[in-house]
Formats: sequence, structure tokens, C-alpha cells
Amino acid sequence: NITAWPRDANNHSLDVITVDSCTNFTLSGHGVVDGQGYDWWWWAIIGGLAKLWKDHRPHLLHVTRTKGITMEYIRLVNSPQFHVKLDDCADLVARHMSIHVDVERQKSMLRAHGLLRTSVGTTAGGRSRAIEIPVFPLNTDGIDPAVDGVHIYNVTIENFDDAVAVKPCSTHPGNMYCNCSSNILVENSTVRLGVGMTIGSVPPNENVNCVENVTFRDIVFHEPLKGVYVKTNPGDSGSGRIRNVTYENLDIIDPVWWGIYIGPQQQEQPGGDGPGCMTYPLERCATQPRV
Repeated sequence: NITAWPRDANNHSLDVITVDSCTNFTLSGHGVVDGQGYDWWWWAIIGGLAKLWKDHRPHLLHVTRTKGITMEYIRLVNSPQFHVKLDDCADLVARHMSIHVDVERQKSMLRAHGLLRTSVGTTAGGRSRAIEIPVFPLNTDGIDPAVDGVHIYNVTIENFDDAVAVKPCSTHPGNMYCNCSSNILVENSTVRLGVGMTIGSVPPNENVNCVENVTFRDIVFHEPLKGVYVKTNPGDSGSGRIRNVTYENLDIIDPVWWGIYIGPQQQEQPGGDGPGCMTYPLERCATQPRV
């Protein structure tokens, strides 16, 4: 019941599971955490198209200001928004876990509102196929760490959005553990119908947004919208830094859109935030030269 869902003082929906200011937190088991996101996705589409409300859907698991995090042997499905979001944390291990979104149901929702761009493409084997690209993302990201010290391995993600998206940390004086998202290794994992092993987006920040020393290796992508994805976002002040990022030993099978994309974020956010750069690099698009 969306109308009955608890909200904070800023009218943001409270996340399903929240962990804050902990040490040595472990989430382990062989069960399923089901976000039952269908109604939330409709809510985001309808509200976003009509500009009726800001998109403040809950995340399935949100961890903040925590050091020493282990997630293993769990299955997360159909989150209203991000499945795992980590802010200002240190020392994350995520392993032997899966994240799944009902992609076909998301497609049917977007298709019903004209929010899938359809064209004809060709598979690696020369077979013609219809390609559907969402122009209105539902932001059901897999794992989004703003963390210093990460090891993610043996994970499977199918989510029609960023699989792992490394978000920036900054030198904000209120940060406890992370001034730069760094020392990150993601390996031995599989992505289906995802939007990349991703850096960003990284907008400028007065306290300097930073991502560095990141490696993605031994990753298999099946029909990704993007495989390699590094994205900036525009802004009016401050700066950002992306450096020492390595992608190696990738198998990108039948990419739907871009196998490798480095540039401004292409899609608008739900609610219409962001410039939207769907035609980049064919046409110019606002981005941030200070990043």
C-alpha cells in the first residue's frame, strides 16, 4: 500500500531495510527478500510522466556509515528502486548472491506508455532481432556502493538497469569512512539484461566527488543494454575525479545498445531530473568538463 508507506520528514519513502552506524554487519542465508516493486514502478511511471510528484521510492537495503559488511547466499528480487545502496561505508564483501527483476513485466509497463524505443539489430551470429531500449529507467539497480574497500564476486544480476554502479564519495566533513570510492574489485560474475558494470554517475561537487582504483574482471554479460559504462553528470560548481579504472576479460554477448559507453548519462531519471542524452554521441549533450 503505497499511500500507507511510512515517510520521513522530507516526504521520502523509508527504505525496506535500513542499517546505520554499525560495525561488522552480516546479512547471510538462503532465503529471498522480495521487494514487490510492481505497484511502485507504476507509481514512478505515472507520476514521472505527468510531473505529479518526485520519485521517492524505497530501496530494498540501504546501508550507511557502516564498516565491515558481508552479504552472502541471499536472493533479492523486484526492489521498488535500488536493491542494495551503500553510502559512506568501508570494507564490503558481497558474494554468492543473486539479484533478479521481472524484466518482461517492466518492459510491458514501459511499452504501455510508449517508453521503449524499438529498432532492429543483429546478433553476433547474424540473426535479426527487435531491440527495445527504455527511455525512462526504473532505477532498479543491483548493488550501488559508495564505499572504500569493496570485493564483489560470484554474483548473478538480471535487472534492466545498472548491475554494479560505483557511486562517488566526497571529502564532505560529515563523512565517516569514505572520502573517495576506491580499492574496488568486482569479479567472476554474470549479468543478464543489465545496463553495465558502471562508474557513476559522477557529477561535480564542491567537496570533490571521487572514484578511483576500480577493477571489473571476468564478467559475462548476456544481452546487456551496456557492458562497460562510465558516466558523468552536469553541474554548476565543484569538480570530480574518475581515475585508475580497469575492465578486463569481459565477455559481452549480443549487446542491445552499447558494448562500451563512456560519456554523459543518457537517460533522464524518473521524475525528469537530469538532462537526458539519448542521442549522444551523435549529437552534443551537456556534460561536466570539470569531471
